[in-house]
Amino acid sequence: MLLDVLTTKTPRAGLLRDAAFYVGGTAKFSDAGRDKLRAMVSAIPEGATDVAVTVVGVSTAMGTPEENLELARDRAQRIVDYLKDAGVTGTYTVSVSTTFDVRAGDKALDSVAMDQPLESSAGKPLTSVAISFTEPGP
Repeated sequence: MLLDVLTTKTPRAGLLRDAAFYVGGTAKFSDAGRDKLRAMVSAIPEGATDVAVTVVGVSTAMGTPEENLELARDRAQRIVDYLKDAGVTGTYTVSVSTTFDVRAGDKALDSVAMDQPLESSAGKPLTSVAISFTEPGP
């Protein structure tokens, strides 16, 4: 029985987050954006369970709120389609917005909620992806 306790693997939680996947003002992946998504997919351990994907589609650069919302929706959908095509299965949560108010104290990666976008160095909200999962321990 003691041996069973010593050899039991303890599940560990994992979290991947990244942002900025598009050519400015479009829903077209940039080369760097596609590389980021590819790296995220590769970083999900084989056999991961409880996979939860949160996508926050953002656009603030278009002329009208309606145009921004449409672009934010298109950006979020492109990410969902990419991840699903790459074999990422789990629960998907998608939100879209044209405005965000993130307090300065909340900008650290570990303190920003998964459903809030990461920001550029200039403070501009970016379309963001967070993937959480549980993986077997060592």
